[in-house]
Amino acid sequence: MLTRLIPAVAGLLTSLMLTGCDQNPCMTSPPQYQFAFVTPQGQPLVPDSLQAKTLRLAYTSTSGSNMTVPQTQFHPIPTTTPYRYVYQLSHELIGSDTQPRQYAIELNEQPIGTLRLTAQQRNTKCDKWMHLTEVQANQKPVSIGGDNVTYQITVER
Repeated sequence: MLTRLIPAVAGLLTSLMLTGCDQNPCMTSPPQYQFAFVTPQGQPLVPDSLQAKTLRLAYTSTSGSNMTVPQTQFHPIPTTTPYRYVYQLSHELIGSDTQPRQYAIELNEQPIGTLRLTAQQRNTKCDKWMHLTEVQANQKPVSIGGDNVTYQITVER
């Protein structure tokens, strides 16, 4: 009986090993979004590194307190583009629900506009991340640029 059982178990294990690894696990990294802030004339809103760090996002917490988004979640990146700086948006700011998120855009601690982000979850085999579906700056829709990464936001000062 044992001599019959060993080949059957070995055959079963071999078939499981051969067919069980057919699917390669996949997972995409979270989407990255960048924002460029410009004047109505198309000039960079923040021309130097000192001023670049003073552009921030703020929001009102559920307890009613004014909060500033940490630079780890929204930070300037110098570029060689005419924007001079783009701001990398952390995936945490998009959130995990489909409710729009509202932020105040501040420069030197003064409000200069609003940013509204709406996201939707992708439910594909390899992508379960939330993706921006709508961006509004000062109640106006903002389209993603030709680079498919950067949203250009015009700010009146």
